[in-house]
This record gives sequence, structure tokens and C-alpha cells, in this order.
Amino acid sequence: MTGSCVRFSDIAPRSSLTPDDDHSGEPDRRTRVLVVEDHIDLANVLRLTLESMGFKVYLAHDGEAAFVTACTVLPHYVLLDLGLPTTSGYQVAELLRGRAELEKTVLIADRPGTG
Repeated sequence: MTGSCVRFSDIAPRSSLTPDDDHSGEPDRRTRVLVVEDHIDLANVLRLTLESMGFKVYLAHDGEAAFVTACTVLPHYVLLDLGLPTTSGYQVAELLRGRAELEKTVLIADRPGTG
């Protein structure tokens, strides 16, 4: 899927729950999205937008946090900024692809200066 365009409006969240709906003690079945972005304001805008669409959103602001969070929450999708400081997004993608438990996770990456 190199060069493909993905719109989150085309990806149906797995549940219509909003972030405040699940007080029943049951597992949260919403589609999990990990946003990896070092610009805090942009990460928060993406989080708010995706949550309003019914997704369960996790944030990471650097490569190490992205890897740890991904291995912990097993996201369905990772929105990955390739231009991260210290550990690049390319390195993060390689690490994530090396984990068997993340083989079905969809990586959606953005080259620096194109987003």
C-alpha cells in the first residue's frame, strides 16, 4: 500500500462508544489508534478529532514511548510521524514490524514537511 491515501472517515470504529460511555466494567472495544507525534499541539488536535469519531486514542511523543505504548495497548492503527527526534519514525516502524503481536497493526506514516 505504498503511496495509498487513507481517510479515517473510511475506517469504521469497532464500536460507537464515546470515551465516556464505557462505565460497565466491560472491555473497551473501540478501535485503538496510537498517535506518534512530537508536536504536542498537533498530537492533541489529532487525539480530539479521532476521539470525536469514536476511536480510543493513545499518544506518544517520541520513539521510545511509541514502542512501549504500542507493545502495551496493541493498537489497530499507528499514525506515525517519521521525523521524530532521537529515534526516527523509520526506526520505530522497523521495531514495530519486528513484533509478532503487532503484525496486524496498520502503520500510517507521514514524511517530515508533508503533513
